[in-house]
Amino acid sequence: MTLSRTAPKATEPSNSTNTNSNSNTKSPEAGAETPISGIQPTGRSHAIATFLAGDTSLQILPHFNLEGIPLLLIPPKNDQSNVTDNPKKTLGPFQAGIPITVPLYIATLMRRRQLCHLICPPWLTVPILTRVLAHETDVTQSTFSPELPTQYREIARTILAAVGNSTHSDSTEIPE
Repeated sequence: MTLSRTAPKATEPSNSTNTNSNSNTKSPEAGAETPISGIQPTGRSHAIATFLAGDTSLQILPHFNLEGIPLLLIPPKNDQSNVTDNPKKTLGPFQAGIPITVPLYIATLMRRRQLCHLICPPWLTVPILTRVLAHETDVTQSTFSPELPTQYREIARTILAAVGNSTHSDSTEIPE
């Protein structure tokens, strides 16, 4: 049994002479978006961008004390040293009430387990976002605002999803 990504409609005759049977483009009558520069947008592109944004640094305020969290580090392919020769890397130490910078994926994991508060990045505050909006709606500006990080959408979505329906009244965690 062969599965294909797109099947011909029952009312359309199958074109067996089509040499481009692996095409990822959809017909305009199917309501698909027109690709830009010949690149078809995929559902994976958002997931990949979110994954890559996970390495962004974010400050947290932990609710616990811990000496450190060991990290698994894989040396680059061109590194000829033995993995056991590399010293173990740890993230921490964590002290309750003392801010620490961690990767976004660890910060959101800890927040979902209610082990910390997320400290709102400066660019995600109302005054900065108001300036960004003014900059990007100004017709004389031909560039994006330099105040936002490269993957601001994915970072903001990840932070806001982790905070969710927070019952805390900490104004530093969620922007208004």
